[in-house]
Amino acid sequence: MVIEVKREKYRKKAPLDLKQIHDRWFEGHLQYRYGGVVILDDAKPCFEVQVLSREEKNMPPIILSNIDTGIALPPHNFDRNTERKLVDELLESTPTMDVTELDRLVWKHYDK
Repeated sequence: MVIEVKREKYRKKAPLDLKQIHDRWFEGHLQYRYGGVVILDDAKPCFEVQVLSREEKNMPPIILSNIDTGIALPPHNFDRNTERKLVDELLESTPTMDVTELDRLVWKHYDK
């Protein structure tokens, strides 16, 4: 399964992501069975999922809306350099870290 993640303000790009999944990820040597777009709402604690299946690739996506996360998405409040440092830190740490520690590492940048 391939998943593209978008914030609500980029919802208009979701159809392009679905087309790319259909044309690129389902075909050729990749042959993914499922693909989807997750749209995270910035203002409310919910998200939407749009799912495609390679076996039913000519069908429109299945859409699951208003899935409640329980908390609103925190604002993205760091610059590109901080973002690059976070990615480098994650790449260096990932092989030895458990999921809880990875979550802590990512969320600490949102707690500022």
